[in-house]
Amino acid sequence: MYTMIERESSCNADENGKVLQRVVILVDTADDLPEPDASWDAGSYAVIAETHKYKVLNSEREWV
Repeated sequence: MYTMIERESSCNADENGKVLQRVVILVDTADDLPEPDASWDAGSYAVIAETHKYKVLNSEREWV
């Protein structure tokens, strides 16, 4: 489970022309990282509360 902290439109769109969103989410642990929503753009990031670290969504739709 995650909490959405911030969301903004990016300059990119998906294959259907829908504008993608750059988001910031908060999760309790790294195990709580969700599968990225189809509307989330690369550059979105997740803050991990347990370790105070973060992961960034890359262009391959992986949290790194």
